[in-house]
Amino acid sequence: MKQIMFSFIIPVFNAELYIQNCVNSILNQKFNNLELILINDGSTDSSGHICDDYALNDRRIRVFHQENKGQGSARNLGLKHANGTYIIFVDSDDALAKNTLELNYQILEKDTSIECLQFPIFMKYGTEDAYIRKNIEKKYQLESNEFKKLILEDNVISWIVCDKIFKRDSVKSLKFREDIKFEDNFFMMEYVQNIKTFYSSDKGLYYYYFRADSTTTSKLSELKERSTLEVLYLILSFLNPKKECNTFYKFLIRLINVTKSLKVNFGLHYKNANFYSFRKHVNLGSVLKSGLPIKDIIKLILYRIYG
Repeated sequence: MKQIMFSFIIPVFNAELYIQNCVNSILNQKFNNLELILINDGSTDSSGHICDDYALNDRRIRVFHQENKGQGSARNLGLKHANGTYIIFVDSDDALAKNTLELNYQILEKDTSIECLQFPIFMKYGTEDAYIRKNIEKKYQLESNEFKKLILEDNVISWIVCDKIFKRDSVKSLKFREDIKFEDNFFMMEYVQNIKTFYSSDKGLYYYYFRADSTTTSKLSELKERSTLEVLYLILSFLNPKKECNTFYKFLIRLINVTKSLKVNFGLHYKNANFYSFRKHVNLGSVLKSGLPIKDIIKLILYRIYG
């Protein structure tokens, strides 16, 4: 039996308006050695039936139905059943440009050492102007701590999983958090620490649409803020406060701001041992020399003194 090259994992929840466009964009790829794994995550509309109809007409499609457990759970189920050499995550309301697989497979075929390839992404938010996040074609060898600079400072590596092709062997030991929002951000921060080869491709295109009810655009919630804290704690835990002090301070300020938001907006005093553990790394001298805005310098000084 021919080895499946690409496994697409698509969580589906109440996406009856978008799922056909999403699935068709994958089935219409010029490169067709692929499988689609559709995870119906407890949809209450016709999404599940649409998925089943696709599976009846195309043997490359498999559908799994589960109670609503969230996107992280759906992606984990997809990973469990994926057979492809490479994994691609797609949101059910998004789509791929027709030549995305073909062009990027040519890169992966020539260099099998690539563990993760990131391709361009088209961003569309409501009625605002759309734009394309372009990449500079380049291969990166992630020596020691280089990943920190690429994802935290230079924004070469994005925080999401949908604009990437993952070698399946490189993700088999990881799982998405199922108890938080922004689980792909947390996943990426864990993932980049464990790979050696990252490729930035300027070929293909992922159509990423911000919907009014999506995780990104939905209104502020306690869970979203607590989930942001989880990601920030992870980032701060592997930064070197002395050698990477400006980056460390940047994310520490975000931590302070989110903690304040939980108190002001939800009445929660969300200060635990993790929150206080970074105080000892705030050096007043380096803070004053950091070039940060005055308001941020004051926040760091108050945090250092009072917590």
